[in-house]
Amino acid sequence: MGFAHSFETWKDGKIVGGLYGVCISKAFFGESMFNSISGASKAAFFSLVDFMRANKFKLLDTQFINSHTEMLGAIEIPRSMYLNLLNAALFG
Repeated sequence: MGFAHSFETWKDGKIVGGLYGVCISKAFFGESMFNSISGASKAAFFSLVDFMRANKFKLLDTQFINSHTEMLGAIEIPRSMYLNLLNAALFG
């Protein structure tokens, strides 16, 4: 149905990192990241960002903030701002 998406990093024919999530309209809701080689999930994340920019996405929801998501640029925003961004992403 096109809602689930994965962005992967491969090396020598093996998946070494990535992330997956749910895409609804112009919003992406990240579910999980993984890597077996340091930095591999970051490479997949940057592929996600490129995809989102190319397709004019309005919201990337990481669900929670930690040192890893902060390093990638995640910020916490007030609920009212989130709801506005979500509305724009879904119904824009």
